[in-house]
Amino acid sequence: MQALNLSMTYKPRPKGNVLGLDVRQMMNELFFTLVGDLDDRWESYRVFFAPVNWRLESGDRFGVQRQSNRERLALPFEIAKGS
Repeated sequence: MQALNLSMTYKPRPKGNVLGLDVRQMMNELFFTLVGDLDDRWESYRVFFAPVNWRLESGDRFGVQRQSNRERLALPFEIAKGS
């Protein structure tokens, strides 16, 4: 098994209001994980993307995020029927 993890996070602290909000910290995040077998075929991956993830001075959070997970089965299998 082989695994690749990539991540990027940018966390600026803006001065003043952003779109009328008192933002303490802005976070922009991207995480990618890829798992493959020894023959360089992918088995699963996960992508997490948060272009907007803001922490406000009040302690509230505001954000938009997207996550995608995929898994590929190496061999087909039958699902057993219940009794």
